[in-house]
Amino acid sequence: KIPQKYKVHAALERAKNYSKADSTSIITYVLQDLIEDRDNRAYLDELYYQAGLIAQKNGNLENANYFYRSSVFYNKTKPFQKSLSYEKLGDLYFDKSEFETAGAYYDSVLAIPKLDQNTKRMRKIIRKNESLNDVIYYENIVKRNDSILTLTKMPEIEQKIYFEKYIEALKIKDLAEKERLENIKANTGGLGTNELLSRANPAMDNNTGSSFYFYNTQSVGFGKQEFKNIYGNRPLTDNWLISGVSGETRADITGTDKNLALSDSLKYDIHFYMDQIPVSANKIDSIFNQRSDAYYNLGLIYKEQFKEYDLATLNFETYLKNKPKENLILPTKYHLYKSYANFNDNLSNKYRDEIVMEYPDSRYAEIIQNPRDILDNQNDEESPEYIYKNAFVCYEDGDYTWALKNVNDGLEKFKGLEIEAKFELLNAFLLYKTKGDNAFVEKLNFVIVNYPNTEESEHAQKVLDKLQNKEAEKK
Repeated sequence: KIPQKYKVHAALERAKNYSKADSTSIITYVLQDLIEDRDNRAYLDELYYQAGLIAQKNGNLENANYFYRSSVFYNKTKPFQKSLSYEKLGDLYFDKSEFETAGAYYDSVLAIPKLDQNTKRMRKIIRKNESLNDVIYYENIVKRNDSILTLTKMPEIEQKIYFEKYIEALKIKDLAEKERLENIKANTGGLGTNELLSRANPAMDNNTGSSFYFYNTQSVGFGKQEFKNIYGNRPLTDNWLISGVSGETRADITGTDKNLALSDSLKYDIHFYMDQIPVSANKIDSIFNQRSDAYYNLGLIYKEQFKEYDLATLNFETYLKNKPKENLILPTKYHLYKSYANFNDNLSNKYRDEIVMEYPDSRYAEIIQNPRDILDNQNDEESPEYIYKNAFVCYEDGDYTWALKNVNDGLEKFKGLEIEAKFELLNAFLLYKTKGDNAFVEKLNFVIVNYPNTEESEHAQKVLDKLQNKEAEKK
């Protein structure tokens, strides 16, 4: 006749120590039995969370997803537990490379009040989320520009047929949505749609029981991500939509948003869409180059930050096929050589041979053939170590202009090499001397995100921690 909370917590602690050597069926049965007991409603979030962990460890990701969402749904008073469930949901979608959804869940973690943002776990989530924002940004550029370029290659008659089908599908979708909203209004006695969605879908959490949009952390998370996808990262200023953006670029950035607020007269007008297809060679080249650069940046992010080498090679290969910049062809092939080395030796050797044979005098070829000698040769005026040493000496002497020139030269010449992280860290300290704290903190975060598991990343993190502790002491 022990108190119920002890019985529940005993089962939870048993589940926390679960390993594959244990009987999964027994532990699952105990958790399910406790979940079905109405007296345990206060513990449903924790019970579902532990059930999700066990399902995930056994590879049942669909059940894990359901359990984590249920944990969020039944959590009303435990911010930390809710953050754990959101984080696990984000990790599930991250592992499936569904980065936009993963980012929305990480946003939901960061939107939970009363959580200390300065813990190691939260800083890791923040960095991961920032990296995801970059991925989503470049992926959207690729998708959008790919669609535009496809349209520019179509004859006018095919463009017309394409938009006729698009408008017809849009009319059907709008009509179905109108009927759905009318049915909700007629059958629910005025119950809010947000509240209905949250009841139907545990992922649509509601912290306070209100149907107000901004009380729903999941809705806010997806909304924030959608804003970033359309407008990018914008400072909080007046006239933010047009400030600092040229007319042509502004049209590109707001193109998605136009369709959201169009009147029916334009939304269903085929000429409205036809008129927006670029026709000038300069405009089409600009869109093509922007897409090509996005492929390269995606390759770097997947390789350096996420260690997703298959996705990295896919984007690097695509970049090489789309009129790459001359100065980036060799670094791209080096990235392919290093990325393929993790899962395909034949292709890695192919790019290694291309670099050695086609660029025999390059720094990359020397590193491949003599990896130790090239970095140890500090007296060679063209070596990365020599250039870095010059930059560092100039920094210590207070000659920041010349130090910055050496750093920029090093970043340009040795892009993709291990020493790149050292140049970027020195760049951060130069920004501190020349531009102040904000630029310094931004560049430190850049080093942490882009060069994980390196000495430079660890050093940047220590410096950042000290700065944040000083700020906390002042408060």
